[in-house]
Amino acid sequence: MVTPENSLTTTSKKPKPAIDNHSDLIVAATVSTAALTSPSKKKSTPQPEPTSLPEKTLNATKHPEGILTKQAPHIDVHSNHIKRATFSHHIVKKEPHNLIKDTVHLNEQGKSYVFFYNEVIGKAGDKLTHTWHLNGKTIAKVRLPIGSDRWRTASSKNLNTTMLGHWKVEVTDKQGILLASGEFDLQK
Repeated sequence: MVTPENSLTTTSKKPKPAIDNHSDLIVAATVSTAALTSPSKKKSTPQPEPTSLPEKTLNATKHPEGILTKQAPHIDVHSNHIKRATFSHHIVKKEPHNLIKDTVHLNEQGKSYVFFYNEVIGKAGDKLTHTWHLNGKTIAKVRLPIGSDRWRTASSKNLNTTMLGHWKVEVTDKQGILLASGEFDLQK
């Protein structure tokens, strides 16, 4: 369900700071495109077109004054079989919670738990593989059986201080076809 907090338009008269627009795009990327195009009953104020943002809209790097900004996860869906794909810190009742909207940081104990969640359509009986890469090196492969034509699944990593850097997760089916991928950065 698209709410004013995660839609690309807003009813607020105050413009949001640029980093909030990036966060809104992250959340909007995890909902179906049909939900994004449904008409709203409230009058909305159009936001700047995404084409006016940097080329990697979901992965901002530097503020104009040269200050390093938070790195938003970047998610690409390559197949109609993936309805949703997102990073989160928790899964509750088979749904992602505490969505990751910027660089992942370790807690005071030097740990962080990250899930890559997928809602899969029309792949009953298939097996997906989540391949986790750190700085270009394969760290883990997690095989996930798909039990019905609408299936929610996720894999996770328990991260620590020895795992800092750039993470990428690739989702493939049993034929090796890339269905989705996601990237995030882990820092102290």
